[in-house]
Amino acid sequence: MNSCNFVGNLVNEPMYFDGQVPRAVFTLAVDHNRKSADGQRKAEFLDFVAWHGVAEFVHRYCHKGDAISVQNCMAKRRKIEADDGTVTYRTEFQVDNVELVRRAKANMEEGN
Repeated sequence: MNSCNFVGNLVNEPMYFDGQVPRAVFTLAVDHNRKSADGQRKAEFLDFVAWHGVAEFVHRYCHKGDAISVQNCMAKRRKIEADDGTVTYRTEFQVDNVELVRRAKANMEEGN
């Protein structure tokens, strides 16, 4: 079963595309469970895409710095470079559900 769950902080404002099918694209900073040798936590920056009602929820309620929980599946996209025919792959996560865990302090002060 292709199912992933992450909790992380939005790196920047989600990009929202309001077309025939609403879409939101965003990046989460997700901390590792353990610290490195120097005592720091390493973070991964993961790309997500949400569709339909989930995209609208992300657009309305989720802002830069907010902590969110994301239930999703992993997808690999293939891209062929036109100039030389090089094939590259990009991993992104297709969002099934989003929950707002904690608002960033700046967003609470601004009333977002």
